[in-house]
Amino acid sequence: MWQHAASLSSGATFLLTEMLHTLIPFMEQLRKNYAGRNIGSVVVDSGYESEENYCWFEAHPETELYVKPSNHEAAKHRKYRTDISRRENMAYNAQTDTYTCANGKLLQKTQEKKTHAASGLEIATSVYECSECDGYPLKEKCIRARGSKKPLEERHKVIYVSKRFAEQRQAMEAKISSPKGCLLRVNRSIQAEGNFAYVK
Repeated sequence: MWQHAASLSSGATFLLTEMLHTLIPFMEQLRKNYAGRNIGSVVVDSGYESEENYCWFEAHPETELYVKPSNHEAAKHRKYRTDISRRENMAYNAQTDTYTCANGKLLQKTQEKKTHAASGLEIATSVYECSECDGYPLKEKCIRARGSKKPLEERHKVIYVSKRFAEQRQAMEAKISSPKGCLLRVNRSIQAEGNFAYVK
């Protein structure tokens, strides 16, 4: 999951702290080490994107998170944008809470699953299913195998959506693409990668 073996925070050209934990414990320790000092912005790479991390920063609005969504680079390519199997490329109707596939068929919400992250955060995942996949000529492109032993003709389209995470990711895309977001990400590349050279 992590691009680097250690997590670092850097200010200007100074190495401030080093830990081998995930982002939330890292931030908690950083807040203790520098109590009373304002940590205005935190810029991390895409390996740190998660609903759990988004929610932690939402609960601590005094510190702004800038994280590149894990699909940020892939979403720039035509192959991604024309992939009919992806939820992002399906039309969503908020009023009916349904998705429409490339074949014009509805995916309706059939259930909502509740799980808990390591921090105890409850994560709600909505399950959407289409019951009209039979006879669709592009079914093989819409429904990926993903290890399923069931024959393609017996399967139907199912997608899993955390609405909160989808909204958080969309908001972050706009944030990192803003002038401030672009500047902070450039600075991160200069400062953090240089420090990691010493770690390696």
